[in-house]
Amino acid sequence: MLLHPYSNRSSLLPDLPRFVILIILAAASITIVAHIGALPASGEPRALQSAVYLHADLLYRLGLFLDTLHATGALDERAWQLREAAVASYERQALGPHPNARTFVRLGIIYSKRGYPKYGRDCFTKAMALDPRHGRLYLLLSYIYDPGATGFRLGEADKAHLQQLEHWLYMYTLPDFLARAGLPAAAINNAQLAWQRSQVFLGMTVAAIGSVYLLLGTVGFVLVLLFLGRQLCTKPQPARASLPLRVPWRVIDVAETILVLVFLMLLIGGGSQRLLAALPRNISNDVITALVVGGSYLLYMGITLLVAMWRTRASGRQALRLLGFRSTNALKAIGVGVAGYGVFIALIVVMVASLRLLAGSLPPVPIPQLDPVEIMGQLHSPIALVVYFVLIVVVGPVLEEAIFRGFIYPGLRRALTPFVAVLVTSALFATVHITAATLQLAGIAAVGVLLAVLYERTRSVLPCIVAHSLHNCLVFCLVAAQVVF
Repeated sequence: MLLHPYSNRSSLLPDLPRFVILIILAAASITIVAHIGALPASGEPRALQSAVYLHADLLYRLGLFLDTLHATGALDERAWQLREAAVASYERQALGPHPNARTFVRLGIIYSKRGYPKYGRDCFTKAMALDPRHGRLYLLLSYIYDPGATGFRLGEADKAHLQQLEHWLYMYTLPDFLARAGLPAAAINNAQLAWQRSQVFLGMTVAAIGSVYLLLGTVGFVLVLLFLGRQLCTKPQPARASLPLRVPWRVIDVAETILVLVFLMLLIGGGSQRLLAALPRNISNDVITALVVGGSYLLYMGITLLVAMWRTRASGRQALRLLGFRSTNALKAIGVGVAGYGVFIALIVVMVASLRLLAGSLPPVPIPQLDPVEIMGQLHSPIALVVYFVLIVVVGPVLEEAIFRGFIYPGLRRALTPFVAVLVTSALFATVHITAATLQLAGIAAVGVLLAVLYERTRSVLPCIVAHSLHNCLVFCLVAAQVVF
């Protein structure tokens, strides 16, 4: 028999030594949180300080992309709405309790391009106050967009300062820089054409990703309709009792694994953060950052997985089978994972449409699982791009599904109903994805619900890995497109 029966297990109450160990782990985690929380802002890794707001940037750039099509009528109105929605998002960030220099830079450029140089200059001044280390860059932007400003003789050194901006902002402002420097019209036109080409590539990439989402959502809608039709056309059957999963680990083992994961995330993650902050500028680059972040992730997730495998009271293939790595048909597992994600997309669309009808406006759909602040600015190197892709799309889903759906969820289902176990697992899944810049708990928890339901239906983590990887891949491509183009 693969799973151990309850009759062979001891009481669910933890023994005293393990209970003491859990208290020590919890206390150590709280201590680390308190210590890391006291770090000054300048102690954050330089590569993580680029506070780029994926949603607003994407809206603004899509509006500019529609402008390059010289559209009229409804499409032109839509372009204006996208830009205004982005500007409103920037302004909310600027007026919020935690304003950021990058937000003021965006507003300064936009206001200046719209013919309000005074407002633009004020924004650049506020950016310099928040981030004096890049003061030269903000003075340069103020000079570029203020016709009455003096004191600069623009040259290659100033162009290098301008390259400190995110890639798309640099491309966006380069024609204005060249015009202010008095360079020939041909150079200005070439820069303008390069900017327009990047917008077209971004628009085409977003359209391709949107087409994939549309296809998945369509498949999901069809499956939902078939399910509802089957329910309506068949005779109702008596509800069957949901039996607990019979796994050889207990709830105390689940609690132990969760605390180990949190402790290691704080300890190793905090250590890697300090390491990156301490690196000299001449050796701190995108590739090193990607390797340190990836190495720390593999370390704490790998150790946690080993703890989970140890608590299965099995070894080798038997332990992997207990953690859900079992399927009679690999193609079927892939199909179930893709179909499950399609149903998720369909349900999200229905939910958002319903909220729009009730509230009168469309709320932004959260993009869970990936924090753009953490990977934006680290994808300019092809090697770093490959490292993050493998980490986020390939390795991450396997490790996370083995721990959360393969170990934590079955352990909770041993004592809880499916509904409660799904909610608790999803909440834990969302909690461990919190960072200083990402509080999209609702979106992450929604993905966690999908993955837990897939496991409940299939008793295998393989469909969960497929759905998780597909989700991460689409979001990663969306983020990477904004960096590359």
